[in-house]
Order: sequence, then C-alpha cells, then structure tokens
Amino acid sequence: MNRWPIGYTGGKCGSGRRPRLPNRSVQTWRGLRYPRDRGYHAMIERSVCLYDRGPDGLYLHPSAFTHMGVLVAIPPFVRLVAEEKTEKVWNTVTELLQLSGRRIPHPDRWDQLDPLFHLAGCKNWRAFARSASFCTVDVVGGRYVLTPGVWDGKGYAGDQARAVELALDESHAVCAEALLRLLASNFTG
Repeated sequence: MNRWPIGYTGGKCGSGRRPRLPNRSVQTWRGLRYPRDRGYHAMIERSVCLYDRGPDGLYLHPSAFTHMGVLVAIPPFVRLVAEEKTEKVWNTVTELLQLSGRRIPHPDRWDQLDPLFHLAGCKNWRAFARSASFCTVDVVGGRYVLTPGVWDGKGYAGDQARAVELALDESHAVCAEALLRLLASNFTG
C-alpha cells in the first residue's frame, strides 16, 4: 500500500525517504505557499464592491490588492440612500474605481469591513450581509466586468456565469442600468 498521495514522485513505498513534490509553479513567502497564476484575480486592475440592502440603501467601497496579492476593502465607505441610488450610483462607482488601483500593506488584523457595517447600523458582518444583494465592478483588460455575488452563509462568491462585460466608454446610463438590474435580480432581502 502506497502511503503517499498521488502526484508525489521520487520515493517508493517503504523506502523510508519522503517523496519529492512534482515541479509546480509555487512561490513561498513566510512559509505560505500559493500558486503564481491567480487566474481572474491576477487580471483585475481596479475593483469596487456594492451591497444593496433594499430600502436601507446601497453601500459601496473600493478594494485594493495587498503586497501579498489579497484583495481587501479600503476606505472610503459610501452609503447612497434608496432615493438617490439610481441617479448617483455609476458616478460614485467611477470615483471609487479611481481610488482602488494601488497596492497597500498586508493587514495584521482583518477588520477592514467594520466601518461598513457600522455605517449601516449593524452589529456584525453576518447581520449586514445576510439581507444584501452583492455585486463587484472590476476593470479587467480595458472593460468593466460586473459580477454578482452569491451568499454562501459566510460571505459572497462571485457568479462568473452571470457576469456582464461593458466597454469602458459605455454611457453612464447603460452601465448604471446593467448594474442595478444585476443587483435587483440577486436581491435576497
């Protein structure tokens, strides 16, 4: 019986020496291993997250990559009341996208979203996100990519199958309509 998982090479069963890992593209930083090719996240140039909480309003924040390549929320955190979200949503998104294209130091504490749910008057992340519809607006390869998120009980996972791509020179009205339609189709609260 082979006691090493499939994919290891270099050692025979019972030889007493540990087999070598196959040659994979891996980087090591402070003992953490992660693949060099990050797929979609490696292509994101700028990113803004939106949370639609229905009558409570629309909450937005830009995101930035840390030096380790993790996408995290950064200030400012903005709230648009329900009455003004149709008029101001895309202008606010484009302003926040301008703030998101930088690298930041990797955080020691993971409390970046605390100001967001305090702005909404919620006690914690679960209370804030449970009744919200989520979407990201990313700039990828010279296009806007609007990706709705699906709530999995702890956070949101991007639904790439329903993502919408728009040209960067598309009119603000068309972009805002596509974004609000995605948020409305994803609303759970």
